[in-house]
Amino acid sequence: MLGLLLARINVKYALLETRVAAELNPGDWLARRDLVSGLVSVQLDEPAARQLAELKKLLPDWRSDSVAMRLDEMLAARSAPKSGVAVFGPGGLR
Repeated sequence: MLGLLLARINVKYALLETRVAAELNPGDWLARRDLVSGLVSVQLDEPAARQLAELKKLLPDWRSDSVAMRLDEMLAARSAPKSGVAVFGPGGLR
């Protein structure tokens, strides 16, 4: 909860607090989802993808969570194309 409150003041400290919460209680899928969301918001996609993979292990029915689905879709859309060709679009270079 502290991470959510800090997010409006200082994103760095909010991410740190959320990361600590996820590490202290690995079964807390809400903390992990908040961590993924924070990492995505600051475009730290590789760590976000790793944390999302952990979330998927913790919550087998993660597809029923609309926030988790949105995060998964955002990371998939921002990942490098499989063809190795740069794509220019509204989101910039991908």
